[in-house]
Amino acid sequence: MVTTGLLLMVSAAQNLILAFHPTTALLALAATGSGFAFALGSVVWDTVLQRKVPPEKLARVASYAWMGAMVFLPAGYALAGPIAMAIGLKTYLLIAAGWIVASTLFVIRLRAVREVGFDDGTEAVPAPAQSF
Repeated sequence: MVTTGLLLMVSAAQNLILAFHPTTALLALAATGSGFAFALGSVVWDTVLQRKVPPEKLARVASYAWMGAMVFLPAGYALAGPIAMAIGLKTYLLIAAGWIVASTLFVIRLRAVREVGFDDGTEAVPAPAQSF
C-alpha cells in the first residue's frame, strides 16, 4: 500500500504542470501518468479489500470505502471555481499539488497502511458461487 500511495502522488505532477501553462504533449504525458497511477491504485485497493475482508462483509466495506472517498466531491467541485477565482488558478493548482503530496505522505506513514501485505500466510477466500 505504501508503494501504491507513492505512485498515486504522480497525480500531483499533473496539477504542478498545469500551473505553469504546459504544452499539450507535456500535459498529455502528465494526464497519462495520473490515469495509470489511479488505475493501478484502484486495482491494488480492490485487491486488498478482497483479500483482507471476509466475503460476507465485502459489499458493506466496499460501499463505505467508496462513500468515504466520494462524499466530499460535490462540495469540492462547488468550491473549486470560487477559491481559484479568489487566490488565482496558479496558486490553487500549486496548493492542490502540495495537498496531494502532504496528505499521501501522512497516510502512508500510518502503521495500519504500512503493515498491509499479502505475505501473511493466509490464502484468499473465494466468494461463494452464485447461480443465475
